[in-house]
Amino acid sequence: MMTATSSTATAARAVHPRGWRRRRPGAGHPARRPEADLANRGWRRCYAGNYADNAGLDRILADCGGDQLLMACRPAGQANLQLAAEGDRAEVLRDLGDARPAVNEHNGVGWYFSGLVVGLRPAGRAVDRFSCDIAPGNDADRLCWHTGNNALNQGCCGANQGVGAN
Repeated sequence: MMTATSSTATAARAVHPRGWRRRRPGAGHPARRPEADLANRGWRRCYAGNYADNAGLDRILADCGGDQLLMACRPAGQANLQLAAEGDRAEVLRDLGDARPAVNEHNGVGWYFSGLVVGLRPAGRAVDRFSCDIAPGNDADRLCWHTGNNALNQGCCGANQGVGAN
């Protein structure tokens, strides 16, 4: 996110969080690469929108079916994703409850998901979920979307926090 007041989630516009669904098997951790590269690797975008759009989480997850899930974000209008990570859908969306340090390490990423938040940061890094991760350090390598009231609203893309907040 470039500002604290706007972003885009694919899903102003300062950051585009992206939900993707894999069409064929493969591994890896795409990051800081053009969005077009993901399609070349077999991914299909299943959601795009603004962090402040209050998009329904249930609808996003229904549209993003499949065994693999990729989450990403980028500044609006930029070709390169700022952050992206992929993993097995069941691992990415494993409900960890509301414990602040809870994280599920999978595919080189520390994932966290509950009814209030979905996010990631590099594996092995401390997480302090309040509701997004506020642990100090490595701010540039975290992505978080608040999901309270079953809606994607606010979050962070890298060190850009408070995206979507009014």
